[in-house]
Amino acid sequence: MRVRKLIATVAALAAAVAAPVRAGEIEDAFRAFIDRLRGQGKTILEAAQGRGWPEARTAVLERRVDELPLGHGQNALFVAPGCRSCDEAQQYFRQRRWKVEVLDLSRSSTAREAYTLAQGHGLPLVLIGNQRLTGWNLRLLKEAVVRDTMDKVPREGGA
Repeated sequence: MRVRKLIATVAALAAAVAAPVRAGEIEDAFRAFIDRLRGQGKTILEAAQGRGWPEARTAVLERRVDELPLGHGQNALFVAPGCRSCDEAQQYFRQRRWKVEVLDLSRSSTAREAYTLAQGHGLPLVLIGNQRLTGWNLRLLKEAVVRDTMDKVPREGGA
């Protein structure tokens, strides 16, 4: 009796799997996502490895507008696995024994929240005082340090 029931269940499942399936909204959205990745020259695997934290193609230095205490008094570096520029940045800081708080987005929900609050839009993200460096560029890193130092120098006339 059980064998017949099992055979009937397997047959029903096989028929359901073999039946033509109409694409739904989720599949359409996923297909659009895949097409968008292809348009950017990426594969699904590459996008999944980044887990939504893209490696910056061009480094950008800008003044911070967030209110996070990170980077004020200590330096913060946001990284993720598979990010070659993140690895280069970490190696640079390690070799120079520069104190930096490394926040791995893949390991910490707090790091992900801080990245969002810091308005991160690429990796690595370096916070130094009032400066934010998205991407890795040694010249821009040095410029960020100079700008941060200048921000700390009292201005003449109390301004």
